[in-house]
Amino acid sequence: VGLEHAERVGYNFTYVYDESQELGRALGATRTPEYFVFDRDRKLSYMGLLHDSPARETRSGEIMYTNGEPTQFFAYNAIRATLDGLPPDPAETRAQGCSVEYD
Repeated sequence: VGLEHAERVGYNFTYVYDESQELGRALGATRTPEYFVFDRDRKLSYMGLLHDSPARETRSGEIMYTNGEPTQFFAYNAIRATLDGLPPDPAETRAQGCSVEYD
């Protein structure tokens, strides 16, 4: 299911589908979607929201933002900071979305 979605929407980046749920458990994932950024040593540097206005896709395929157009891009900023060798600020935001249901 996850990989089909990635192909359908044309992701041009590495996408992890955690079928065994081992990775999600190890990282403490509680919501979907939830984003994780790692540094070059594979140390977790950021976890949480993509940006400050979570979105949902309507039946017609339109994207609806819950708080208007996003203005703070947490994951992007964390990636930039991590690539620059700096700690992301914030290093964590509270993910919003459906609860992860582990088997």
